[in-house]
Amino acid sequence: MYRRSQIAALLAVSCASAAPANSVLGVAEAGKPFQVGSVETKPEAGPSPVVDGDRVRSLRDSVSFRLEGENRAILGVNSTAGVRRYGLDGVYFYLTNGSIRFEARKQPLAICAQDRLYVPSIPASGEVLIENGRAQARMTAGTMVRSGADACGEEAPSPMRLAETPGWTTATATAAAAGATTSATTVTSAAIAAGATAGLASTIAVAATTPASESPITPVE
Repeated sequence: MYRRSQIAALLAVSCASAAPANSVLGVAEAGKPFQVGSVETKPEAGPSPVVDGDRVRSLRDSVSFRLEGENRAILGVNSTAGVRRYGLDGVYFYLTNGSIRFEARKQPLAICAQDRLYVPSIPASGEVLIENGRAQARMTAGTMVRSGADACGEEAPSPMRLAETPGWTTATATAAAAGATTSATTVTSAAIAAGATAGLASTIAVAATTPASESPITPVE
């Protein structure tokens, strides 16, 4: 006959085997014991799979995550974070205490700390931490597309569309449209200068009488 402990172990293995493949978000490991849910994981057991909905708590050592794809993260000492699926191939961390360092290489990544949302660009690296009851973000590369202005919770929000240079496509399209509109009614200063060089003084005089419209693009400082 099986003992109760053996039955519990068999059930745990059975449940893990039955979990959908897309619920596995990566693996976690540390040099000292840490917790995944209520289960303590020891270093000698090797990397521990992390699935959608798990809560990971580091104890006396940081916990390294090798996430699905190429993203990486490190949960600081004495830190706790829930882990959720973020869109199709990203990961969302719900940080309740401590800190988490991240390296978003190719897949989306988001962190909620003190109910404020932080979403780095791709690629980007840095750290989000809770200190003195406040969330902070420190970047070592890239930028934050969402830097704490948006509210968040334990459940992962819908992922935002990210780019290496946020807003570049929109700004370029707007600038092109603005340029086409402006060129129909006025002559730019560069064109006037070129005209002067060519000796087209009459053309310049006519163009100068046309009032210039303000560009809708705000220069990036």
